[in-house]
Amino acid sequence: MRWNTLAFALPVFVVGCTGLSLGEKTPGADTYLEYGAVAVDDRTEKAFVLTDVLDKDGTEQKSVLRAVDPDSGGVSEVADLTGRDDARILFPKSGILIMSEQNGKDELRLLDQSTFAEKAREPVDVRYHGTRMSSSREWVAVADNTSEKAPIHLIDTEILTQRVIPHDGDWLEAMWKNKSDELFAIVFYDADPNVAGDKPHARILSWSMEDVKAGQFKPDESGFWPDRKLDIDVPNVTGDFLFSFTWVGISPDDKWAVFPVRDADAATPEEYELLVVDTATGELRIVKDAKGPVGFTPDSSTIVSYDDNGSGNGANGQTEEGEIDQRLLLIDVNTLELDPQDVDVSGGISYFISRDGNFVVVASSFGDEQLELYDLDTKESTKMQGPALGLNEFVSRKDQQELWILDDSTSLYKLDMGKGEVAEIDTGYPVSHLNILPKHDWLVLSEKSKSKADGTSTVPRLHFFDPSTLKDVKAVDMQ
Repeated sequence: MRWNTLAFALPVFVVGCTGLSLGEKTPGADTYLEYGAVAVDDRTEKAFVLTDVLDKDGTEQKSVLRAVDPDSGGVSEVADLTGRDDARILFPKSGILIMSEQNGKDELRLLDQSTFAEKAREPVDVRYHGTRMSSSREWVAVADNTSEKAPIHLIDTEILTQRVIPHDGDWLEAMWKNKSDELFAIVFYDADPNVAGDKPHARILSWSMEDVKAGQFKPDESGFWPDRKLDIDVPNVTGDFLFSFTWVGISPDDKWAVFPVRDADAATPEEYELLVVDTATGELRIVKDAKGPVGFTPDSSTIVSYDDNGSGNGANGQTEEGEIDQRLLLIDVNTLELDPQDVDVSGGISYFISRDGNFVVVASSFGDEQLELYDLDTKESTKMQGPALGLNEFVSRKDQQELWILDDSTSLYKLDMGKGEVAEIDTGYPVSHLNILPKHDWLVLSEKSKSKADGTSTVPRLHFFDPSTLKDVKAVDMQ
C-alpha cells in the first residue's frame, strides 16, 4: 500500500491490512486527530483531543483542540481548527506542530510546547497525508497527496520549510532509523512499454540528514541527493499494495532494513518477497514467499513475517477446501532460516510483537475472530478465550506484558501476555479512544459522547485510568 493511501492512519484504512499491526497508540507519536483520537505529548504527558463544541453564544459549532494536564486536570485551549479538516498533531523538538487542511491545501502551525502560543504558521500549496518524524524530531517526512506520484516532502520542524525528496522513479517509500536521522528509501521504476524487454526494478538508498543539509539539499547529476550511504539496484521487483504492502521495516538496533516487494520475474509472476539489507554494509539478501509489513523481536534477532496457504499467493489464508492454512514466519536475521508456525486465524492476519517478553499477538485483520497468543520462547500458541478482537486500537503497558485493547463496541479489554488471559474491563462508560501515560502509568480513555433528547451531544469527557486498580484516577470534562 502506498504511503499516500495507507498513512491516513484512520481505522477504516487500517482495518483489512495484514502483517504488522499499525494500530498501537504511543505517547509522542504523530496522531491523526479526527474522530476524537487521543494524542499524548510524551515530554509533558498532557493529553490532546479535538472536540466539537458550541461557542459562548450557543449558536455556532466550533472545532477546538484542547489539552488536559493529568496532574491538575486543567483544560487548555490549544488551537481553533473550525472549518479545517484532516487535522493531526506532532511533537517535534521545536514544540507542537499542528497540521490541517482547508480547500485541499494544508497549513502548518508551530506552537510553544508549554504555553501553546503560536511560534510560526506556514501555508502549503498541497495536501499532506501521513507523517514520519526523525529520531531527533528535527525532520518530518510526509507525502504530498495532491501531486502525481505522491512525492515525499521533508519539513524542517524549526522553520517549517518544505523540500521534496528528489528521485527519477515512479514512486518512493521511506522510513527513518530509530536512533539517528538517517533516511532509508526504496524507489520503484515501472517497465518502459516502449523498450522491448524492459523490466521493472527498484533502487534502495539512504542518506544522513547531516550530509543532506551540508549539501544544501541540492541533487547531483543523477537527480538524487549526493553522499548516499547506500545505493543498491534491485532488478525485477515491484511495490506491494493493498492487504500486504511495502512498508519499510527497521530493526530496533537499526542494523537491518526490510523492504517487502513483489517478484516481477516472468517465471514467478508477482510472488512476495522481502529484501533484507544490512544498513552498515549494504549487503542485500532475499527471503522468498514472505509478506509485509514486518516486525522484529525486541533483540532484533528475528524478523516476524507471514504467508498464507504456504505460498505467496494464498487466498486469505484458506485452502481450496476452505481450511485455514496460514503461518507466521519467524526468520533468523543472521541466517535467514525460516521457522514457520501455523496460525488458527482466517481472513488475513495482523500481529503485534511484545516489547518485553517474547510474544506475538495475532488477530484477524478484520477483527472478527478470537486472538491467538504465540510464545516465541516455548513455541506454544494459545487461542484466547473471550470475544473476537482486532488490533485496530490498543496500547502496550511497559514492563507489564499487557495490551489494552478497544473493540468496535466501545469496550475495553486487558490482555495479559504472561498469563495468556484476556478479560473485559468494566469502566462504567463507553470508551471511544485510548492512549497511555508511561510516567504516570495511567491509561487515557475518551468517553464516547451520547446524543441527548434536544439533538445535542453530551460534553466530551477524558478519563485517566489506573490499570493496576482498574479505577479512574480522575475524569475531566473537556469544556
